Amino acid sequence: MADFRLPDSSNILHWDIYLKGPPASPFKGGVWKISLKFPETYPFKPPQITFETPIYHMNVSEDGKICDQMISEGWSPTLDAAHCARTLYTMLAAPQTSTPLRSDIANLYKENRDKYNSQVSAHVAKNAAKTKVPDA
Repeated sequence: MADFRLPDSSNILHWDIYLKGPPASPFKGGVWKISLKFPETYPFKPPQITFETPIYHMNVSEDGKICDQMISEGWSPTLDAAHCARTLYTMLAAPQTSTPLRSDIANLYKENRDKYNSQVSAHVAKNAAKTKVPDA
């Protein structure tokens, strides 16, 4: 599902996740590089999450930010980076139509699922199919 990397060993507050698209979704075959920036107050506050690889998703803004409440709602010090990865994976498998950041994609999802799936697949082929997980 996900691989974690520490891009700069001198900064343990910045991690990268390489998230694989769920196989039973239009995101299958894609890999997204996602930046996790942990605040100094971690684990009491969640990390800031940004998709570095472009993604066509209703819950991710054009600049790669996710809907804040997807991670921060219900956050507690017992949650970790693996929880973030699971949440993001679930978001790919089942987009949240109640909290879209891109209403045009949410509307397409609701009104024409075949066209939505085609758009996602094309975007995966253009961007996420090229992302490679670096060696550990």
